[in-house]
Amino acid sequence: MRRISGLERVWLAARQVGPPFANQFVLEGHGTPTPPKGWDALIQDLAEAQPGCRLRLRGVLGGTRWTSDGPLPVVRELDGSGWDGMGPAGAPFLDAPIHPSRGPLYEILVLSGSPTRIVLRSLNAATDGAGMLLFARGVFAGLRGESPPRALVGPDNDASVAASLGVQGTAPPPQDSAAPTGAAQGDDQGCTWARVRIPTTTDVVPRIAVALACSAMEAAGAKRTVRVDVPVDLRRWAPQLQSSANLTGWMQLPVHLHLGADDPIQAVRYVLRDGLQRKAAASHVLGAGFARNIPVPLLSWMGRRMAATSLREGRYGTSAVISHLGRIDPADFSGGGFEAARAFFVPPGSPGQPAFVATMAGPEGLELGIAMPNALASGGRLAKLLDDLRRALAP
Repeated sequence: MRRISGLERVWLAARQVGPPFANQFVLEGHGTPTPPKGWDALIQDLAEAQPGCRLRLRGVLGGTRWTSDGPLPVVRELDGSGWDGMGPAGAPFLDAPIHPSRGPLYEILVLSGSPTRIVLRSLNAATDGAGMLLFARGVFAGLRGESPPRALVGPDNDASVAASLGVQGTAPPPQDSAAPTGAAQGDDQGCTWARVRIPTTTDVVPRIAVALACSAMEAAGAKRTVRVDVPVDLRRWAPQLQSSANLTGWMQLPVHLHLGADDPIQAVRYVLRDGLQRKAAASHVLGAGFARNIPVPLLSWMGRRMAATSLREGRYGTSAVISHLGRIDPADFSGGGFEAARAFFVPPGSPGQPAFVATMAGPEGLELGIAMPNALASGGRLAKLLDDLRRALAP
């Protein structure tokens, strides 16, 4: 059992504002995976090692909690031949809702086609990118006939880990940041995304942050506030904690303040390093404690209203989120007849977030995806932003 935190409640509201708001980890490769003892046995073994994969939500308000007595993860075999993996077209299965109280909160999609794709999905409010990768490692350990890594479901949540680090909570930022692609065109609150592969380079997060800030300034035609959020895994300060909980905090970078530096990338790199030393990401988690006793429907209503205002006025809490999941070895996600060649995360879109950038490095380079509201992506602006980032990240 794990009590729900304020930030987790915010993510539950985000699911209603911009569904499905899920972690979606995609592996591309060759061959059809076949577990040595079948999928049912693999899922049962994985659930015993990682009970967090069968969570469901119980209780109300302050008594809301995650319990590990929900449905087991499901495996679905689907025709994926109509999806190229570069955007949402041909992939309606990525929009399937994940219900927090009914479950299941995790699922495995095996998509036929060329290449074969395996999509691992989970509810973002229940786990984060690191927890999703832990689940994925368990799936492929089972496909290879190995024991899956073990992980706790609680009692620690992001708020309790953050509180143990001796930091103070910070208030949410003002709504004053510019979108990287300029003013919204229309009031469509739907979202889209696109993906590109770029030769791997160093300083991924600082380079993307500076490039996004430059794009925002160009689109606005004037100097604007460009604040970027960078998710940080709180497990870095609790290395003994092997948990599948959502233990991600957020570090905020005022990138616009550093564009005039002799080397803006180096300046942002320093701000990142300083924020990590101050454990700034934990402060953001504690600052979200205000949501601990607010009903999710009310939080959702507030989120939709704020998103509509932001799109109309062109002012947001942050200009973008940059989530870098690090480098992976495809061999870790191969087994049972499936050989992975590459992997990427589908970035979750939200109408109140101008851009969500998700990156993952591998042998072929950096897989980069951007999600944004349709009203900000229209007119070829999403494609242009991808080109801007490709140039900025080129070796």
